[in-house]
Amino acid sequence: MVKELLRRTRDKAKLLENIHRSAIADAIGRGLDFPEIAIEFNQKKLGRRRGSQPWTARSVRQRWTSLKQLQRSRELKGSATTELAVESVILKKSA
Repeated sequence: MVKELLRRTRDKAKLLENIHRSAIADAIGRGLDFPEIAIEFNQKKLGRRRGSQPWTARSVRQRWTSLKQLQRSRELKGSATTELAVESVILKKSA
């Protein structure tokens, strides 16, 4: 039961992460700056991670920065896993 609750929480966080990433990327792609994005998100009632606080330019910038850092760390983690797998294959062949 606890594992199921943890899985649901993790899935919900990833879903919100994907919604925020695509919404901010779309707004930046349309040439909006952070204050304009905050206004748009508040008008569309796009939820935040932390309750019902309204979006501000600062909160949009912080969220965008954290989303980019998450993406980079996942890419680095993925490439490190790939490198380890390649190294283990090479070591097995030479043995």
